[in-house]
Order: sequence, then C-alpha cells, then structure tokens
Amino acid sequence: VQSAFYSTDQVFTASFHRFAPGFFPALSGSIREKGGSGTTGLGYNLNVPLPAGIGDVAFIRMFRRLIFGLVKSYDPHAVVLCLGADGLKGDELISGSGRG
Repeated sequence: VQSAFYSTDQVFTASFHRFAPGFFPALSGSIREKGGSGTTGLGYNLNVPLPAGIGDVAFIRMFRRLIFGLVKSYDPHAVVLCLGADGLKGDELISGSGRG
C-alpha cells in the first residue's frame, strides 16, 4: 500500500508492523520513510515499528493515540484499514519468541 501512494498527498498511509530482519515488508517499513522526497507525498507516510511481544493494551493505546492524532491533524474524508494476519497464534510479533 505504501508504494502506491508514496508520492501523493491524496492518501496518508500509516503502517503498524514489526520492522526487523526477516519480516515483511523486507525492503520498506522504516520509520525514516515519510513519503517521496520532492513530491507532494512527503509527510503523508508513517511507519510505526512494533516491538516483539507487544501486548493488546499497549498496542491499542499506541494505535488510538496515533490514529486519533492523525485524524485531527489531516482531517481525512475517510479512513480505510488494510489488515493482515499478523496476529495469528505463534506470530513473532505477538510472542516475541523468535520461533514464529
């Protein structure tokens, strides 16, 4: 999703994911990626790396704070969620065990 809108200010993308070697997306997802340099998309991309073993309460607290702050700042016409299957039992993001 990030690459589709990286150079435009028409869509703000925010991604919450584990960012570590061996995790998808392997070539993107860094907190330093903020949108296409020299394009209207600069400032319209946010990557939020999550620590291994993040709990529900901590995740929800962080998610709400960031999403509500973004909505207040950017005043979008719509919010669309693209959800993966990261929360499956045994996922390293959830367990932090490294055994996935």
